[in-house]
Amino acid sequence: MVVIGHFANSDAALDYMQKIRALSPRQIVPWLPAGKYFFQVISGPNLDLLLSNKDMPAYRRFLSTAYPGKF
Repeated sequence: MVVIGHFANSDAALDYMQKIRALSPRQIVPWLPAGKYFFQVISGPNLDLLLSNKDMPAYRRFLSTAYPGKF
């Protein structure tokens, strides 16, 4: 897990995620097949919760519900 942070709001984080998602296969991790990694946004409190409960599938479901079509 790599955490990049301090965005003004969730829209700024989502914009950044879309940009790096497009660049990743060619410039960031070209040696890693696309199916082996993913990007998501997470707030500080939600990151703390995720690190304690370790339920990534539940968090990914939450993101899919909160941001339809983004994850």
